[in-house]
Amino acid sequence: MSLSVHEFQWVAPEVAAAVEGGFVQKVRPVDAASWVIRVRQPGQTALVLVSLEPELARVHLVESRPARRVERTSGLTMLMRKLVEGMVIRTVEVPPDDRVMIWRGDTADPDWTPPEPDDADADPDAEVTARPPRVPVTLVFELTGRHTNLFVLGARDRILGQLRADALCDRARRPTEIWQAPPAPSGFLLRVADVLQQELRRRRQRARRRAARHVEHG
Repeated sequence: MSLSVHEFQWVAPEVAAAVEGGFVQKVRPVDAASWVIRVRQPGQTALVLVSLEPELARVHLVESRPARRVERTSGLTMLMRKLVEGMVIRTVEVPPDDRVMIWRGDTADPDWTPPEPDDADADPDAEVTARPPRVPVTLVFELTGRHTNLFVLGARDRILGQLRADALCDRARRPTEIWQAPPAPSGFLLRVADVLQQELRRRRQRARRRAARHVEHG
């Protein structure tokens, strides 16, 4: 069964605290619409299960990686391995009135090539000191009922890849278009959302304190 809005908003702070400020080490597919993403923070490693199956949509921490149930590596998985592995997750956004989680960060430009030496007589074995520029990358998990989706976004939220071509409420859904947030469900209790957002902030603060203590004690 998919997570309800309330359930998602309750587990989201735990996921956010475990990944924010970390970097993605590995993206592994479980099936055609599920992945385990390994994220490293100082002193700890988190495994995040992301399932976009309409009846089983969820994002939460797991202790071990589920067995892989798909043989073929999809184009979306290959894109995530190219852009998301190595990504530093700068911020995690969890809108208070929906089942959407957004990881925003940056990664080394995978298409960058080091400049050629200006000097024709330069030693070809000399150490290259130039580093690839960082480029923005964003992961969006939409666990919205029958319209679940995963988006990989580039600069200015331009769509680079997605799980499904269909979209909720005729939103942009083709590569190179700008991603738009899904419409918020009506009738959500904003007071409950405020409480959950406060819990998100508290859990993030506790995670930062734990990381600082780990660095302090070596």
